[in-house]
Amino acid sequence: MPTLYITGNGPDGRSRIVETRELDPANPPVVPFASTKALPDLVKCKTDAKLLVSHTPPGTYRTTIFPWRPGMYTDPHRTISVDVDVVLEGSVIMGLEEGQVTLRKGDVAVLPGTVHTWRATDETALVLYTIQAAEWSAEDLATATVTSDSIIHGR
Repeated sequence: MPTLYITGNGPDGRSRIVETRELDPANPPVVPFASTKALPDLVKCKTDAKLLVSHTPPGTYRTTIFPWRPGMYTDPHRTISVDVDVVLEGSVIMGLEEGQVTLRKGDVAVLPGTVHTWRATDETALVLYTIQAAEWSAEDLATATVTSDSIIHGR
């Protein structure tokens, strides 16, 4: 059965899985993450992970289907967004500052600005990434950013 993983930060500011739920098709729809504001509140990052530049203006969203082939991985990074990621085919490893989990077909990960990595398994995977962009804080605006091309390796 597919699983929902919601990430967040612990008291020490390090990213981790804060909730796990099995997704049962026989049950009513699951709301993994909701906000009463137009833009979501993000967890505050207390580490120096790379900040990925956004091509998505605050208040908008972008959906991308990304292929992961064996040998591909990313550096630790975070975004100023809430990401809802769904594995469509295969499997991929999501790393957090406190552990990792292998996401398989049908699994969903919610990342509200948490530091994370991605690493391919020994099979090809397709992951649907939906990014809801949030407002950047003054601190974030003063932080150096990197592009996705500079943190994805093994292409």
